[in-house]
Amino acid sequence: MNGKWLVHTVFVCGLAWCAQLACAQQVCEFNDYSDGLVEGQKGWNVWNKVPDPSAFSIVNGLGATGQAGDRAMVIQPSQIPLKVVGPEPVRWMPGEACELEFYFKVGVVPGEFAYDKRVMTVLLGNALMTEKACWEVHLLVAPDGSWKLSGGMPGESEAGGVSPDAILDRRKVQGVAVSNWFRFKLVAKKLTDPDTFATRVEVYDLNSKLITSLEFPKTAEKAKTAGMWNLSRVSYGFLSANHYHGLSCIDNVKFSSYSIANP
Repeated sequence: MNGKWLVHTVFVCGLAWCAQLACAQQVCEFNDYSDGLVEGQKGWNVWNKVPDPSAFSIVNGLGATGQAGDRAMVIQPSQIPLKVVGPEPVRWMPGEACELEFYFKVGVVPGEFAYDKRVMTVLLGNALMTEKACWEVHLLVAPDGSWKLSGGMPGESEAGGVSPDAILDRRKVQGVAVSNWFRFKLVAKKLTDPDTFATRVEVYDLNSKLITSLEFPKTAEKAKTAGMWNLSRVSYGFLSANHYHGLSCIDNVKFSSYSIANP
């Protein structure tokens, strides 16, 4: 066997193997989905199994381009808390990061309320999003019309004071108001020290202007870290409940994992 050919083959195979380890990415654009319930389509699951999972549905023409055939997932309030979980987990070991990115827009109605209302909740956890192995981050609208991010990934953190105009000023409309599209980005690094993470959430407009960001503590109570630390693979999802305000549309989801250069 030619020595140069062998070296070349080993080198190329090694690069492919390293690339596979370095980054595993899933892309979900929803355009090849059927209109209607997302439950059961291409690996999506709604937990707990319920007779009416219609809080999560695929709608034609609501994608980021607004054109016929461009579909998006619409999340509406549900009578009981429901979680929809994405098709496949990605690997997430110490020294690795997982990254979730997607486009979203929200629809809200004007009106008075006395406390912050959730409009969208993003989940990160195991395939069932069980309480001890699930983190949440929420997009909320406040009574004064301002917006904020809040959640626990792993420790509790909040970024408030986002002006109404930055997302959508519900106070200026008479009926249902729909925002522009925004880009949501979540990066969760599992560091090499046990139960230690570096997690950050950012929201951008489509001109890549940063609207708001939220960074979480590296450590927290054991109950908030142990379940997630022990996961070797991690999934993403979304939550709905009856106290949510308005609806949200999700499109162009990218979910990946990769090695951290300096964990």
